[in-house]
Amino acid sequence: MRYFSSGSAGILPSRLTATSVHGSRKSTFLNLGDFLVLCVPLLQCLQVHAVGVLFGTDLLLLAALPFVLATRMNRLRNRQIAIVLLLGLAWLIAQICTDVIRGSRPEDYLRGWSKIGLTVTHLAVVWAVLRSSTRRFALYGIGLCVGGALSCLITPNEFSLIDPWKFGLAIPVTLLVILSVSSLSGGRNRPIVLIALFAMSGVNLYLNLRSVGMICLVTGVYCYFQTQAQTARLRLGRTKMVVTAGAVLLSVWGFQQLYTYAVTSGHLGQDAQAKYEFQEQGEGGVLLGGRSEILASAQAIIDSPIIGHGSWARNAEYAAIGRERFAELGYKVGHHDEDDLIPTHSHVFGAWVESGVIGAIFWLWILKLTVGTILRVKGNEPLLPVFAFIAFLLCWDILFSPYGADRRFMATYFIAVIVWVRSFGERSKYAAILDSRI
Repeated sequence: MRYFSSGSAGILPSRLTATSVHGSRKSTFLNLGDFLVLCVPLLQCLQVHAVGVLFGTDLLLLAALPFVLATRMNRLRNRQIAIVLLLGLAWLIAQICTDVIRGSRPEDYLRGWSKIGLTVTHLAVVWAVLRSSTRRFALYGIGLCVGGALSCLITPNEFSLIDPWKFGLAIPVTLLVILSVSSLSGGRNRPIVLIALFAMSGVNLYLNLRSVGMICLVTGVYCYFQTQAQTARLRLGRTKMVVTAGAVLLSVWGFQQLYTYAVTSGHLGQDAQAKYEFQEQGEGGVLLGGRSEILASAQAIIDSPIIGHGSWARNAEYAAIGRERFAELGYKVGHHDEDDLIPTHSHVFGAWVESGVIGAIFWLWILKLTVGTILRVKGNEPLLPVFAFIAFLLCWDILFSPYGADRRFMATYFIAVIVWVRSFGERSKYAAILDSRI
C-alpha cells in the first residue's frame, strides 16, 4: 500500500495528473492558488521606498499573513519550522534590545527590525502555503527566479549595473534552469539533469562567478552518488555517506584546480586574472582575499560577543583594523570608501555583529539543519537536484554572503525547501513502516 509518491509527477502544468501525499489523484492544471503562488515572488521586481526598500512580494506576503494565522496555523506546528520561527523571534527581540542599549538611529533600527521581522513572517507564510505540494514549491521557485531576473533588469542596484550576472542574474537563471530541467525530467537524476548542472557550472566559471559554478558541480556529483545508491538499492549507511562526502570534496578541489588553470592562462579575461592575482597573494589564499570583511567583523564580535553593535552597525575603526590585518597577511590594500559601516560578508557574522549571539544562533541552527538534511536524504526525494543546489548554496550564503534586501525571498524559500525535503524523508520512513504492517 503506497502512501507517498517518490517521484515528482504533476510539478508542471504539462502533466495531467498528480499524486498528493495522501494518495488521491487530482488535476494539475493551474488553479487560482497556483497562479498566486507563481505571481507573488515574481512581483519582487516592484519596489516601494519606505523604511528602506520594500518589494511587491513583501507587501503580498504580509497581506497573506492574517489568512495563514486564521486558517493554516496548524501547518506551523511542524517541529523544524516551529523551532526556526521561535529562533527568528528571539533574533528580533535581541536586535531590539541591542538597538535600545546602543542607542541606534531610528533610520537604522527600523530597517534592522523590518529585515528580521519580514524574514520570520515570510517564512511562516511560504511554508504554510507551499507545504506538502511539490508542484507549488516548483511554481514558487520559478516565480522567484523570474522575479529576481526582472528586478535586475528593471530596477538594478549599483552593483548589478557593474556586473549584472554576478549581482543579479546568476542565481535566478541558474536555479531556473535546474528547476525546469529537473521538473521536466521527473525530478530524478537523469543524464539531462547532470548535463544542465555541469553546463551551468561552466557558464558561471566563464562569467567569473566561482561560488555558483562550484556549487553546480558539487550538486551534480552529489546527486549522481545519491541516486546511484538508491537505484542499486544500496544501504551502505556511513559508508555511503563517506563515499559521497569524499566525492563532493574531490569535486571542490577539482573545480579550484580548473579555475586556477583557466584564470592564470588568461582564458577568463584580464579582469579575472588581475582579481585572482590580488586575492591569492596573501597568507589566507583566495578565500580570505575575497572575503576580507571577515577580519573586521571577527574583531567586532570579539569585542562584543553577547550584545551586538546595533542595526546597520557603524564604527569606522573596525574597517581600519580589517585593512591593517589584511595588509599584515601579505595582501595589497586597495582603495576603500568612507562608509563607516562595520564590514560583514556573511549571514551569520552580519547577524552576530548587529544583534549579538542570538542572531548568530539563528543562522547556525539553519546551517545545522541544512547540513543534517544533506546527510539524511535517500536519493528518491522529489526534485533532488533542486534541493541539493539550494542546500549547498544556502550553506555558502550563511558563511560567506551578506544578508538583506531581496535576499530574504531566496533565504526563506530555501529554508522552506530544506524543511520540506526533511519532512518528506520522515513521512516516507513512516509510510514504509505502515506498508510493512499491512
